[in-house]
Amino acid sequence: MKLRIIFLLTIIGSASWAQNNTENTATLIQIWGFLKYNHPRVASGVLDWDSEFIQKLNKIEQNPNDEAVNEVYLEWLGNLKKPTPCLSCPTVKVSQYPGNVVVDWSSQASLSSEVKNQLNYILENRNVGKNYYVQFHQKTKLPLFNNERKITSNGLPSSQQRLLALARYWNAIQYFYPYKHLMSSDWNRVLLETIPLVQGALTDLEFQLALVQMNKVLANSNAFVASELIFEKIGRKKIPFKIENIQDHWTVVKYENDSLAKQGVLQLGDVIVEIDGTNIAQLVAEKETWISASNAQSLKSSLGATLLNGESDTVSLQVIRQGEVLNLSQKRFPIADYYWESESEQTQLPWKIIDDKTIWLRVKDLQFDQFNTFQTVATSKRNLILDLRDYNVPSGFKLAEYLVPRSKAFAQMVEPNSSYVGKFDQIVRKNEIPVVKKFFTGTTYVLIDEKTRGQAELLTMLFKGSDRINLIGKRTSGTVGYTTKLVLPGDISVFFTGVGIQNAEGGEVQQQGIQPDINMDIPLADENQISNDVLQALQKQ
Repeated sequence: MKLRIIFLLTIIGSASWAQNNTENTATLIQIWGFLKYNHPRVASGVLDWDSEFIQKLNKIEQNPNDEAVNEVYLEWLGNLKKPTPCLSCPTVKVSQYPGNVVVDWSSQASLSSEVKNQLNYILENRNVGKNYYVQFHQKTKLPLFNNERKITSNGLPSSQQRLLALARYWNAIQYFYPYKHLMSSDWNRVLLETIPLVQGALTDLEFQLALVQMNKVLANSNAFVASELIFEKIGRKKIPFKIENIQDHWTVVKYENDSLAKQGVLQLGDVIVEIDGTNIAQLVAEKETWISASNAQSLKSSLGATLLNGESDTVSLQVIRQGEVLNLSQKRFPIADYYWESESEQTQLPWKIIDDKTIWLRVKDLQFDQFNTFQTVATSKRNLILDLRDYNVPSGFKLAEYLVPRSKAFAQMVEPNSSYVGKFDQIVRKNEIPVVKKFFTGTTYVLIDEKTRGQAELLTMLFKGSDRINLIGKRTSGTVGYTTKLVLPGDISVFFTGVGIQNAEGGEVQQQGIQPDINMDIPLADENQISNDVLQALQKQ
C-alpha cells in the first residue's frame, strides 16, 4: 500500500514539475519577445538576443522555483539598463482595432511585483525608432524580418534551438499578425500547448509537425511552415491535371498544362478513387495534417492542388470513368517543368472573342504589356466576362482603371504601428483614376469562387458595388493581406500575413470571403459555354 502511495505521489510530483517547467518556459518566451521589440537597447541589435534566450533558459531550467526565476529576470533587466524616458510615447495615436495586442503582466502570477513594474516601465518608455529585428516596407508597411540569424542543423535541432524557433515564431505572430482576434484559440494557451510538443520531439518531423499544428490555429491559407522535409511530405512533383471536390467526389476538371497533359492518361470527368493503393479519403486526412486553410472551402481548394503530388515519377490511380473502374499509371513532373509552357501556349492570347457583343478575359494571364491591345479589342463589346478564379492578377489594378470609372474607398489596410509594436492602424484605400479617362462602357461580369484569393480578392473588393460590374459565382477564399517571411532555426521558414485587409466599412474579409452578387455554380466547360450560361442566367434574374 505504501509503495502505491509513493508511486502515485511520484507521478503527481513529476506532472506538477512538468507543468511548472512549461509555464516557466512560456513566461521566458513572452518576456524575451517583449524585450526584443520594445527595449531600446535590445532593439538596437547590439546584443546576441538568440544567445540571451538560451542562457536564460539554462538558468531557469537549472533552478525553476519562482524566487530563483525572478532573480534571473531582475538580473537580466538590470544588465539591459533602464530606458530613458520616452517623451513621444504618450502622444502615439492608437486605433481601436480589435486585433491590437494588450500587454498585461498582471496575469503572470509567478512574476514578482518588481519584475512586473520594470516590464511596465519599459512598455511606457518603449523603443519608437528603428528596430534591428523588424523593418517596415516603405510603401506597404509590411513587417520584414531580414536580420534574423539563420541557424542550420543536420537533422533534429537541439531542444534549446527548437524552443528558440518557437520563441521567434510565437512572438512574431503575437506582435505582427493582424488577424489574431480571429483565432479560435487563445494564443497564450497555444504557446503552453506547443512547448511540450517541441521539447518532446524525437525526430525532425515531429518538431516541424508541432510548428505546423501551431500554425493551423491561424486559420489562414497564406500562413504556412516551409522546409525541405515538409515539401517532401506534400510532394514536389505533380500531375498536369486539376482536380476539385464535386459533390464529395475528387474529379478531374481541367488541364493545368496542355503540353504535359498530352502525355497523361487521365480524362476530364474522371473520379479519383485510390492513389498509390490508398483510399482517397484516407489520403485527404493525411494531407490535411500539413495544410493550413482560411476555411473549409479553401482547404478543399488546397487539397485539390496537392492530393496527387508526390516524390515518385509516376502515380498509380484507380478512377471511375463513365461508370467503369480503371487502374492507370500517370506521370508526375517536377514543379519547374509543370509551369513551363510550350511556344504555342506562350503566344496564346488571354482573351477570347465569344461573339460580336461579348469578350472573355483570363485575368491571371493578362500581362501588363498586353493591356493596351486588350483595351482596343474590348472597347467595342457590350459584355466583358472576367475570369478571376485565381490568385494571380499581374495587371489587375491596371484593368480596374479601365473598368471602375469613379474613385471610392473600397478597403481598409490594417498596417502595423511602427511606434507601438503590437498595435495596428486602419488606413482607407481608394482606387486611382487615370489621367486619360478611357473606360469600358459595357457591362462586366466577374467570375469568382474559392480560388479567388490574395490580390485577386482585393481586386474583387474594388469591383464589388461598382457601376456596371456584377460578381457571379461562389464566395471567395477569405485569404487577404500581404505575406511576410520569418526564418527559424533548423532550416525552416514560416510565412504569415503581416498587413491585413478589411472591407471599406471595417468588416472582416479574412476567413469570411466576399459574397457574389449572384450565386451560381459555374459549369465545367469552355469559355463559350460558360459565357452563354452566365448571360442566360442573368436574363432570368
